[in-house]
Amino acid sequence: MKKTINHIFNIKLIVLFLFIFYSLTVFAENVLEEKSELSRKCKNYITVNQNKDLKDAYPIFSGTGTAGKIYGFECLNLAKGKKNKYVCIYSFENTDLNNAYSKLQDILSNRYLEKNKNIILRKTMPLTNAEDSVNLTQSVRNENQGYTCYYYKNKNEIWIETKPEKNKEAVFIIKENNKNTDIYYYENILENE
Repeated sequence: MKKTINHIFNIKLIVLFLFIFYSLTVFAENVLEEKSELSRKCKNYITVNQNKDLKDAYPIFSGTGTAGKIYGFECLNLAKGKKNKYVCIYSFENTDLNNAYSKLQDILSNRYLEKNKNIILRKTMPLTNAEDSVNLTQSVRNENQGYTCYYYKNKNEIWIETKPEKNKEAVFIIKENNKNTDIYYYENILENE
């Protein structure tokens, strides 16, 4: 009798561990979901910014900064005096849009250990305007669902806005000009980061 109870308990325990493992695996695989259509949020982002210049849409990129090496790359740091913000302009010579996107991934991975574990972009840059759903925290009605919008301003410029969770926002604008490319990087930094 005691052996049977232990056997049933062990089976229940194994089933519980399998369920937990499966749930974690499914969640880990679905953190980033590429969507086939743009939502109202991304359509609105495009509409609001389609006739704006970069510095009109984001005045935070105006002004002077301090040159230095941050996260492995030379950068013009514009965050001085701006609490809880990371603002930088990275410049790369002889780099096209796709290679600059790869460099953005490198910058993000260098910052990943420190601050921005919740910023998740596609491994490769989309070819057209696109949107991703970001599910960092499981929720019943997608109330914790974040998003990332990829907006091609023109063939040499892509704007990326990501809001992976409540109160968190980052903007990356990659702008190519005669094989020299700038990455405009803005991220608000939350208190718990």
